[in-house]
Amino acid sequence: MNHDSQKTLHHLLQTGFRQHKAGELAAAERCYRQVLRLQPHQADALYLLGLLAYQTGQHDRAVSLIEQALHRAPGSPDAHLHLGMAYRAMHRMDRAEACFRQALALVPSHSLAWNQMALLHKDRCQQTEALAAFEHSMAGQPGNVQAFRNKLLFLQYLPELDEETRFAEHRRFATTFSGQVAETVQPFVNTVAPHRPLRVGYVSSDLCDHVIAFHMLPILENHDRRQFEMYAYADVPKPDPITHRMHTLVTGWRNIAGVEDGQVAKWIRQDGIDLLIFLAGHFDGNRTLLPIYRAAPIQISWHDCATSGFEQMDYILVDRVMVPRHTLERFSERVVCLPTVFAYAPMEDAPPVSPLPMTQTEGVMLGCFNNPAKLHAGVLQWWGRLLLRLPNARLLLKYQNAYTDPVLRHFVLDHFASLSVPAHRILFEVGHHSRRDHLAHYARVDIALDPFPYCGATTTFEALWMGVPVIAYPGHNMMSRFSASMLYALKLDQWVADSEETYLAAVEQLASNPVALADWRKHLRDRVRLAPFCDGKRKTRQLERVLRCLWRVWCKSR
Repeated sequence: MNHDSQKTLHHLLQTGFRQHKAGELAAAERCYRQVLRLQPHQADALYLLGLLAYQTGQHDRAVSLIEQALHRAPGSPDAHLHLGMAYRAMHRMDRAEACFRQALALVPSHSLAWNQMALLHKDRCQQTEALAAFEHSMAGQPGNVQAFRNKLLFLQYLPELDEETRFAEHRRFATTFSGQVAETVQPFVNTVAPHRPLRVGYVSSDLCDHVIAFHMLPILENHDRRQFEMYAYADVPKPDPITHRMHTLVTGWRNIAGVEDGQVAKWIRQDGIDLLIFLAGHFDGNRTLLPIYRAAPIQISWHDCATSGFEQMDYILVDRVMVPRHTLERFSERVVCLPTVFAYAPMEDAPPVSPLPMTQTEGVMLGCFNNPAKLHAGVLQWWGRLLLRLPNARLLLKYQNAYTDPVLRHFVLDHFASLSVPAHRILFEVGHHSRRDHLAHYARVDIALDPFPYCGATTTFEALWMGVPVIAYPGHNMMSRFSASMLYALKLDQWVADSEETYLAAVEQLASNPVALADWRKHLRDRVRLAPFCDGKRKTRQLERVLRCLWRVWCKSR
């Protein structure tokens, strides 16, 4: 290849990479493909196309492209890293681990590779190994935001961690990164008038086919547009029909994928946002550091798992079950309680409720469809003792393709074997299913078991919607109390346990009375449909009253 052709390739790669980083994915892909037309096996273009495929959820394609790139240039630690990430997304954990170890063999201090190794250990319920890998990741790159925030989320899985330590880690995160914003925050020019129409901004990476979007749709559909203008700041690289639907429900829509936080903050100020709501800030690709920029007079956290740790976050929206008055959990925000924190839309596309399985089989089928990362030794010991007390019971575990991993299956089965529960009583379901097909698997389950301290939320709602009782054990922080919040709102207090004995007894009581259990199954969906958290208009009015009250407080403070 002559010099001019090399210059053209280099220019195309650089242009594509800039577009890629800016979130202009279609334009970046065109550049990478043009490179491959000129040089069909160019390793950088193959790798970057594979990375783009991974980022848009095309994991099989990502594996194929990155493997081709590594065949040409095997010494790239980042290519090994992203190949492992694609394998992990496909639950091919042995292959993922081999890729991460190869990246670390090339660069032993590779922070992102250690971070991914930590997440893999978390997926396999290897909590000690996960914590050590997170520490390696942060030591290799102290300014690695992703590693630190992943660690904060991981702390919610640890049953032995006290609330003081958990809070201290969130504050350490905030103080570590707050200094990144050096410029002085400018005074706000928002009109100080307590009763005027307000502009509310929602920041999220989950305004797509995601549980957060399903929470938000009833709110966006029912906002009083005479009093509230809604703006969305969506970090969604791959929009889908839910994204487009949400787009039609707001006054203003900003696609912030690939845009730096500082620029996003400028847009928020230009849009004149009065109240900025961060949705599930610890999760997924959400903008954890954006609150530092103080882009709106009032900043609010909602649907998150813990405190943000930031002084710039003014409030956190919860309910009184999730955060009791004398909770041990600590917050940097001021706690504001809604009647219930949830806003679920009835799942009208769900399959009909099935007959009670135990009337057609011998014994009761227990089930848990939660992420298996929640299944630490303590949870499995309780469930093992429950299976011993119910000798005809079996346990069905399901979560995407997670249980294809032999390491995870052995972890689960070894714990049950230590309590003399034979392997044939533990069933694993695997496969990626549509939501309707996923819900149809509840036709096999009589009673759902909620893990702890990281309990279910959407998983709990889905089980109840399918007529399946859920037995929960709330702990000392709000991440452990989502299920309890839902059950108390439904006036199903008897399914909320305060000890191991009451947890096991609640399951036994249901299992021992098939007639009553069948009646629960028949009527539970109607009970959920009439719940306050399924009334979109009611939930939206409650939120609007809170937002108006917070705005009046801000106006008074001026």
